[in-house]
Amino acid sequence: VAATALLGRYATGSWWRGWWAALIVAVMPDLWRFSTAAWSDVPSMFVITLAAALFLAGRQREGKAALTLTVAAGLLLGYSIFLRYANVVVLPAFAAYDLWQARRHIFTDWARYPFYIPVALGVLAVPAFNAVYYGGPLVTSYSPVHGWYPLPPFAWRYALGPSFIDGHSLIEMARTVWRNLGFVLILVPLGWARLARENALLCLLAAGTTLVLYSMYAFAPVGINSRFLLPAMPFLAVGAGHAIGEIGARLPRMEWRPAAGGALALLLAWPVPGLARELTARNEQYAATAARARALAAATPDDAVLIAYALGDHLAFYGDRSILNYRRIPTSDPDLPGYHLEEVEPCLVQIVDRLLADATPVYYVEDTAPPFWDSLALLQRHFTLTRVRDELPLFQVTAPATPRADDTLAPCPRLRPPE
Repeated sequence: VAATALLGRYATGSWWRGWWAALIVAVMPDLWRFSTAAWSDVPSMFVITLAAALFLAGRQREGKAALTLTVAAGLLLGYSIFLRYANVVVLPAFAAYDLWQARRHIFTDWARYPFYIPVALGVLAVPAFNAVYYGGPLVTSYSPVHGWYPLPPFAWRYALGPSFIDGHSLIEMARTVWRNLGFVLILVPLGWARLARENALLCLLAAGTTLVLYSMYAFAPVGINSRFLLPAMPFLAVGAGHAIGEIGARLPRMEWRPAAGGALALLLAWPVPGLARELTARNEQYAATAARARALAAATPDDAVLIAYALGDHLAFYGDRSILNYRRIPTSDPDLPGYHLEEVEPCLVQIVDRLLADATPVYYVEDTAPPFWDSLALLQRHFTLTRVRDELPLFQVTAPATPRADDTLAPCPRLRPPE
């Protein structure tokens, strides 16, 4: 909220209009929902908004202050790509600002370039990180080799049609934006039109590229996935806040402004008490899930590896345990399209064998019904499973009582030979 106020101040030239933008963001339902959610894009929203505010502040100064502010903005923007790779789409908005403002002097105004150095380093660091961590510069956790879906994550056909998840993403994007901004959304184009052209370009492109990207994403921006749109909201709010200021400045009588402003603020904040009650109940459910994860983890040794899917994130975060996410074992194949399910059994068995050989305790959490990839039955065929908890079934996985013949299992193609 404070970052939005700062962005509004430097985009509009007015603290009052910046605070109107901040109020619009502060009462957004999705900001409330995701500020206390386990899965959230609030960090991306904050970092990008603060980067834009510092960028504008730097461009409005000279000398050392300008250099410090813009380099800080570049560092934040480069870091935002590591929060979510898709945040790279906002970069053209900053370049458009400079191209418009500098025009013919863009190649001689060297003071603008330090901003782009940390941004470029951030972009280049992504393939370097991927090569080290995932095995290739263009390989990510969303690549087929890591078991993501066998169809493209982004496609124009998802905008108005179904995807393999839900689809109709353009329609859901519009609904989510309207649900968060309501009637002030109508003011956004008016506010942008009254901004300095370079500031309007920055806001328009930063919001527009994010909204367009997720309007063709396989995961429609609704429910838990509406979080993807959060980074666009402050730039929309700046337009609305500026429009409110423009309208207020044109009221025929000065004494009308406080009353009109108070009424508008009350109208914007009206849904907040109901939203707070809703989220209090939701957070109680979150707390119960966290307590369940801690209880499950407490029934295992500190160095245990838990085979889990639905509760994997909770067990890792709240239970402080290592998780084997077996959902991602089979690679996907766009040519099928589908998964190489023949990889599940040999890979899972050989991974567990290797863990047990290293004296690492292994446990299986039955957190889906039926178990994903028929994993429980698969483990029971190859290992001894002992139930250690009944409320949410938890099994200790140990070597079979009698040695088994594994000649029929093909080598796991994704498992490196033991060193």
